[in-house]
Amino acid sequence: MALRWRPLTRPEWGFVTGLAILIWCACAPPPPARVAPPPPPVAPEYLSGQWTGRTSQGTAIAFTVSANRITGVRLDYSCSGGGGGLTIPADASLLIGRGATFATVSISTSGPVDVFRAITVRFIFRSARNANGIVEFANDRACGTSEATWTAARQP
Repeated sequence: MALRWRPLTRPEWGFVTGLAILIWCACAPPPPARVAPPPPPVAPEYLSGQWTGRTSQGTAIAFTVSANRITGVRLDYSCSGGGGGLTIPADASLLIGRGATFATVSISTSGPVDVFRAITVRFIFRSARNANGIVEFANDRACGTSEATWTAARQP
């Protein structure tokens, strides 16, 4: 017996069309996720004051922010080769980026036999009360070439 197709009636077309729409909706890819915009950066004028905190080495870090600049950094450090304290006379501008305010302070010296030594402190201010960053040591007597993280809070 030969199979013979018959034309679809209006109710059958409605059913087939509805079924096709349901299948299409079930198989369609999800809409792209909405990405929230980053929070606005902290204006440098809200960061002024004395800041104190701790490094991942368990030592103290303190610095001063005055208007749009970091004007002084005191850093204690402790590494396997010893430790010490260092005051860095700073005058680093605060730079506004996406969702945060940034700064970098570094000090470098040439020691005996022209050994270059550098310590760099990187600052990230994500709010007017909290900051964090990294201290990078290059050719330091005690720390060699290494790094430590730090967190600090602005004093009331």
